[in-house]
Amino acid sequence: MVEAPLHVSNVQVLDPVSGRPCKIGYRFMEDETKVRISRGREASGEIIPRPEILKMRRKPRPVECGPKNTPLEVVLEKNL
Repeated sequence: MVEAPLHVSNVQVLDPVSGRPCKIGYRFMEDETKVRISRGREASGEIIPRPEILKMRRKPRPVECGPKNTPLEVVLEKNL
């Protein structure tokens, strides 16, 4: 066997109820948060929780302007 890259389209997550592979759908909850749900022929339709590792990898967006960012005042001045 030879190692080769695996395309993301060939990977499926497991349904949290049945434990079988399923497709992912998205739905908005009442508090307007976007959640992943299991969908497919034998899927339960339950919420699929996001892995904790994805929450740790997120980089916070910079709050202050960097050297290459145009200040908001200049943008509004030029565009109005």
